[in-house]
Amino acid sequence: MAAARGSGRLLLHIVTEWTGEEPFSLTDKVVSAIDGLDGETFDNVSLLSTYTNHDHEELVESIEEFGVRYLR
Repeated sequence: MAAARGSGRLLLHIVTEWTGEEPFSLTDKVVSAIDGLDGETFDNVSLLSTYTNHDHEELVESIEEFGVRYLR
């Protein structure tokens, strides 16, 4: 069976408490760890966009969209 190559999206939903200071510090750390990640069956993980929502009283919501290439 031949290997399938493709590309896709990875959506990561992060919700943190609003403390008034650095609400995106956890998100920044997670994005730094994932952006550029390579593995045995995937590579070229790269941040495409970020969507934020602060419509909640005490929470900050962030959706990080990554592109990825894979081999299956």
